[in-house]
Order: sequence, then C-alpha cells, then structure tokens
Amino acid sequence: LALGAKESHVFDALRCTSMVPGMADKVLKYLTAGKGIPDDMPGVWTAEDDSCLQAEDYSRVRRVLTKHGAEAYKDRWEYFSMARQTGLIE
Repeated sequence: LALGAKESHVFDALRCTSMVPGMADKVLKYLTAGKGIPDDMPGVWTAEDDSCLQAEDYSRVRRVLTKHGAEAYKDRWEYFSMARQTGLIE
C-alpha cells in the first residue's frame, strides 16, 4: 500500500497465492499493471483452479496438482481451512 497499490489488489494478490508474500508480490505487479491475475503461474490460484481443487472428479484435481504441485496443493487446503475458520470465506 505504501508503494501506491490499491488495497483491493493487495487482498486479491494475497488470496490467490494462499497468502505467500513472495508470490503475492509477483501477482501484485500484474494487477497494478492492469494485466489481471495470471492463469498460467504455479502457485497462483484462479477461480477455476479452486473449483478443480474441490472437485470430486480426479481429472480436475490432477490438473491443479500438475499445475501447482503437491506442496502448493496442500498449502491451498490449509489456506481454505484458515480462511473458513476466520470468516474470510464461507
């Protein structure tokens, strides 16, 4: 925020990166440049990725495992758990 980024962009960057600061900084650069959230960057979760993460269809789950890797997959589940507990998401 001190560098002039919009608050909404900061929150979006943190949300789509499971609050990983280094990744959020990369996404914040995209957002402030008007490029949106990148959809091809491992560690950056799109709405479609989140849908696949929670799918019962293994081919969809495999898609996000391939894109993000097992560690980021686990981290995303932990992020969702924390976000639900704190009321950030339902």
